[in-house]
Amino acid sequence: MAIMNIDILISDVIDSRLSDIAIAKKCITRSRGDLERQHLTQSAILTIYASLEGGIKDIIGVFLKNIDTSSYSIQDFKPCYAMLVLSKACKLEQTILDHQKQVKAILEIINAILDKPILPNSIDIESNLTPKVLKKICSLLDIPFIISHQSDENDLNILLRFRNNIAHGDRKMPIDMNRIDQLSNIAVKILCKIGSIVSEANKNRAWLKRP
Repeated sequence: MAIMNIDILISDVIDSRLSDIAIAKKCITRSRGDLERQHLTQSAILTIYASLEGGIKDIIGVFLKNIDTSSYSIQDFKPCYAMLVLSKACKLEQTILDHQKQVKAILEIINAILDKPILPNSIDIESNLTPKVLKKICSLLDIPFIISHQSDENDLNILLRFRNNIAHGDRKMPIDMNRIDQLSNIAVKILCKIGSIVSEANKNRAWLKRP
């Protein structure tokens, strides 16, 4: 897969997610009455968060799928990418006590090393996309941390708090369009940033060990 194709796929992901956010915001402006506006505003928060989380998964998925099309072996990979391959094939995080299962696990590791490396479809976002989780994802891919300003980290935490409160049934949170704009702006900023960083990582073959 050519670099240009990767860029197009990433751009398509971002455009689709930004479109979802824009539609959710437009629906608020067309609401009829306070109750409908309240429901649409809360739905917009959920859409903004889902667009951010889903967009990050999709962008990274495009990147990892492209690596799978390469002819490199696991020995060519940086340790962090080799770990992703082995974790997918062997479930390294599990503690195995049974001897036969230990032998089977060792064989899985050997096969994963000898076979063509296959990366996971995406990166685990865990339960909440916190700045800490985002930093962990960047570390796993050996790419720069997406958030460079404390204000952006604060905005992401606010988005997460609003989303969680709404998801757990809080219907009394005061949310106006200024807040919606603030939270949509941070989602758009992070999506565009990770798209740019992943595109650059693909161009530079960031998964390979350096000589």
